[in-house]
Amino acid sequence: MHLLGRILYGSVLIAIACGYTTLAPNQKKLLRSLELLKQTEAEQTFNQALTLAIESNPELTQHKAVLLKFFQKHFAFNSLKYDIAKLYMEHFTLKEINQLIKFYSEPLGKKLTRVQPQLLIQIQKIASEKMATLLPKLMEVLQQQ
Repeated sequence: MHLLGRILYGSVLIAIACGYTTLAPNQKKLLRSLELLKQTEAEQTFNQALTLAIESNPELTQHKAVLLKFFQKHFAFNSLKYDIAKLYMEHFTLKEINQLIKFYSEPLGKKLTRVQPQLLIQIQKIASEKMATLLPKLMEVLQQQ
């Protein structure tokens, strides 16, 4: 191998070996934000929320299979994950993202990831029940105006 070839080959190996450390700060932040989405099981949560939204609407339930297939093709999590990661980048520093990744990789963070969808459903149910009891009063207030 010629000297120039060796130098180029060595440079490529060094670049590959250093890979992550030579990334621009925004690239590091994006990669860590994507890792955070992975740690929080964002894709599973997204898919569960989509399924729940369909199942909670009787008009949509009868078309569940078609809707899920359509959404998997045109509205899959992968088509949104970079936009979601960029939201994390806007609201958190790289240090904070790393702290969140650490938290979600620990037992309590994993538990929160597992339990949070159920908590949100229960919170929504409580809020809906409370709103149902307030609806007559709200209607009365609206009629007075």
